[in-house]
Amino acid sequence: MRRTVFFGILFPVLSGLAQELAYRALAPPESRPILRVDTNLVLVPVTVTDSRGAVVPNLNSSDFTLEEEKVRQDVISFSHETAAVSLGILVDLSGSMKYKIDKVRVAVEALLQNVEPEDEEFLVTFADRPELRWPFTSDTSAIRAALSFSEPHGCTALFDAIALAAQQMRGAHNRRRVLFLISDGGDNYSRLTKRELRRLLDEEDVQIHAIGIHDHAMTREEVGGPWILEDLAKMTAGIMVAALVGMAASTRFYGALIRDSTFG
Repeated sequence: MRRTVFFGILFPVLSGLAQELAYRALAPPESRPILRVDTNLVLVPVTVTDSRGAVVPNLNSSDFTLEEEKVRQDVISFSHETAAVSLGILVDLSGSMKYKIDKVRVAVEALLQNVEPEDEEFLVTFADRPELRWPFTSDTSAIRAALSFSEPHGCTALFDAIALAAQQMRGAHNRRRVLFLISDGGDNYSRLTKRELRRLLDEEDVQIHAIGIHDHAMTREEVGGPWILEDLAKMTAGIMVAALVGMAASTRFYGALIRDSTFG
């Protein structure tokens, strides 16, 4: 899974000066050999994010200027690396998802098949209230098991679920923190208002990506779902992708979506 982009910048620099000076200071005046240690290349890891913490993609060496003591250095080599992700999976199990649950499971499976061993994940489901179904783990089978016997029912406490997931993310071990929301976007049971949720998210270092799963027969509450999901994603510099229940979908489809769009 492609996620946070680290840029390795290599540049020529003379090092070992500090060790040489320390040696000279300690050595007797008559026995002060000159020791020179040269390092041709030094690795400088860099992560570039915008004001909301989103990774800035598609950068290259020409986008960087590197200076040492106000002297410009040459960038000899440039590469992109990956970093571990703390991933919160939020699954809507309200009654409106009754005929969409198969598509939900496809999306979750795609997520789990694209995580790396160093990643960690947790699962939150929500209907009348949000519930932490499984805390942070690197065992994807635990997430699958926690979701396998779940059936949609009740109302939708979407905003409360995001708030619970954001609080859970405070215990994350990785710098890159993403909530992946799978829902039709309706909310009719949250104690938290959208404005209150926005204030909470402004204080959290977390990014929301959403898959909106919809059908053609929407209730009045569901009609605004795509806009709610898109707004939640945008306020955290994330993305939202809509999928209709009748549209052909597969693990490969969602896997490509994740690799190419979500964690670039």
